[in-house]
Amino acid sequence: MNLHFITSNPNKFRELSELLECDLYHIAIDLQEIQTTDLYDLIKFKLRQAYEHTQGPVIVEDTSLYFEAWKELPGPLVKYFLKNIGLYGMVRALDEFNNNSAIAVCCMGFTKDGKIMHLFEGKVKGNIAVSYTHLTLPTKA
Repeated sequence: MNLHFITSNPNKFRELSELLECDLYHIAIDLQEIQTTDLYDLIKFKLRQAYEHTQGPVIVEDTSLYFEAWKELPGPLVKYFLKNIGLYGMVRALDEFNNNSAIAVCCMGFTKDGKIMHLFEGKVKGNIAVSYTHLTLPTKA
């Protein structure tokens, strides 16, 4: 029985392989993501897709960033925020709230049968440190 990790990020695969110290099989595909601020719902959705693809034990993960000032946002949608308004845009928008508190959350999901899903979460609380001299202004296309 092979354990698969589905991620499009080779660095995440390397890190998890080293941490687990086991034979882990990498499948480099982008799973479809539902648009939600609920990280658990997203992981379960990704796990169902991953199991359909592997028909065997599989791990998926996703990372979220929550700004205290923005309540549930950007959450799992952080990569779309970065893609659309960029780091500079996010920091500038957060600046208006005078609250740089944030929580980064990584959630991993595992299933061996596609039915029972195990979710594992790690959180790091902190503040967004801003140095506008190091931010690049977005370019116009």
